[in-house]
Amino acid sequence: MNILILEGIRKSGDDIVFDFTKDFNTDIIPLKFQRFNKKLSTRAGTNIYFGYQYNEGGGENLAVVRDAIKYLDFSKINESDLRLMIVKAVTNFIKVNGNKIDLIITPKSSGKLVNYIAELFKEKLGSNVLLATDTLVKNTVDNIKIDPQKLDKLDDVQRKNVLNAIKYATKTGSFKMKSIPIPMRRLIIDFMTFSNETSRQVFNLLSGGNILLLDDIYTGGSTFNEMSRIINEYEPKSLTGFVLLLSK
Repeated sequence: MNILILEGIRKSGDDIVFDFTKDFNTDIIPLKFQRFNKKLSTRAGTNIYFGYQYNEGGGENLAVVRDAIKYLDFSKINESDLRLMIVKAVTNFIKVNGNKIDLIITPKSSGKLVNYIAELFKEKLGSNVLLATDTLVKNTVDNIKIDPQKLDKLDDVQRKNVLNAIKYATKTGSFKMKSIPIPMRRLIIDFMTFSNETSRQVFNLLSGGNILLLDDIYTGGSTFNEMSRIINEYEPKSLTGFVLLLSK
């Protein structure tokens, strides 16, 4: 006898309920009607796998629903149900994309959901896959240096122009290399540092590795697109995205 599993996510007051026993008309994600993607989608030139779509459900404001999911209070949910939902999407992504992942990158997030997704990915992909967040740290203004040997070769006017350019590039408190004219950039050293040895490994994998970029919710896509742009500057072998929830 076939057993039909009804499952979904609904909003109850200010809480999110992961309900794997019964679907409601007002479910944010009525999983009974969900069909897993069998291919990757493309957004801003990056291939992305979307686990589920979600809707407003019961006339709720979309921003309210989005924030309730994004900033889940793990103490108020059944974590085993949440895990089951994510593992289903992760498993299907691996079937579609294969195990060609060397490095998992997540955005800095004030919520736990995106990091929870990342940990489940590591479980599935194995310990050889590196997980990284906040890997490169901009140095403080005081630590920006000019290569002394190259500086000595400049005349007074050129030296003054370089110092003025650095002052302009650090006016916000952190150093912005893009504000420095290209001919002057070769003079500047120590403008960025690795936060730790793991970050150094991350940097090595960015160039020539298979990168998986994770996020929890995709709405307008501005954050995801910006992260993709930055990572692609390092010319990885491949860059693929996984987003658990896509807004309708």
